[in-house]
Amino acid sequence: RIVGLEDRDAAEALTGWRVMLPEQQLPKPGRDEWYVKDLMGLRVLVGDREIGRVAEVHQAGPTDILEITTPGEAQFVPLLRQWLEEVDLAAGELRLKEGALEP
Repeated sequence: RIVGLEDRDAAEALTGWRVMLPEQQLPKPGRDEWYVKDLMGLRVLVGDREIGRVAEVHQAGPTDILEITTPGEAQFVPLLRQWLEEVDLAAGELRLKEGALEP
């Protein structure tokens, strides 16, 4: 809810606007949830091998897509549990499961 927006018509009038909040007002993410800003720049590892860094998180319908900068090219991986082993924000790492980058 936003103060001053009492109904759907009032909310529709703001279509295309950005809603911004101070970071301290954001709710804490739940288990296996992260804010996009927290994923940006994380080292990406497969096993013990660093393959690149998170360059962007693309919102593509129900599944976000990680864009990973790797030497020579960008790789794209759906942000799905089947490919994601672990996100360790304290260590600055995102670990993918073996095979996540296979065609």
